[in-house]
Amino acid sequence: MKAFHVCLSTLGMATSLAIPAFATAQESSVGSESNFVEEQPVRDPGHAHAITLSPLHLAVPLFEVTYEYRVVDRFGLAAIFGLGSSEGVLAFETGVQANLYIVGDFDHGMQLGAELVSLSASSNANNVSSTASGLSAGPYLGYKVAGSSGLTFMAQVGYQITSVAAQASSGGFTASDSRSGSGVLLNLNLGWSF
Repeated sequence: MKAFHVCLSTLGMATSLAIPAFATAQESSVGSESNFVEEQPVRDPGHAHAITLSPLHLAVPLFEVTYEYRVVDRFGLAAIFGLGSSEGVLAFETGVQANLYIVGDFDHGMQLGAELVSLSASSNANNVSSTASGLSAGPYLGYKVAGSSGLTFMAQVGYQITSVAAQASSGGFTASDSRSGSGVLLNLNLGWSF
């Protein structure tokens, strides 16, 4: 019986020593657990702006630049500006686009969009003064790729409705005409995203 009491008292002493040591070990491990939690990588939102030029319009010649702003990851708004001159005809273009990225995002994705563009031109040569203005609007499907370096390529193809009015006057005589039509909307742009 004496051995039983010795065993119980030894167990009691061991327990009284072990419990505080165990509690201290747990507290220190709780404090150090934060060192083992992996930090989640912060997602790079990518580019927020894109400025592109249209090489196709240079054949007109019209220097056209498009600036697109990422409103949210899968939606962008764009402004279009163009200016050109050929054989005494001065042309000015303005427009807007709305792009919904149905696959991917602003940096690399398929666009479903709509475009509205206004073009005006004027000339004063050989005693003839002429002006023309036009409006085109239509939907398109496109694709844009912006590399990590910023180099950007964009292609858009769709359908547009066009309305044009023109007027010419010379020596008191005036003639005017207006026409409407439809056709292919095509944009191939190259530029930079940042």
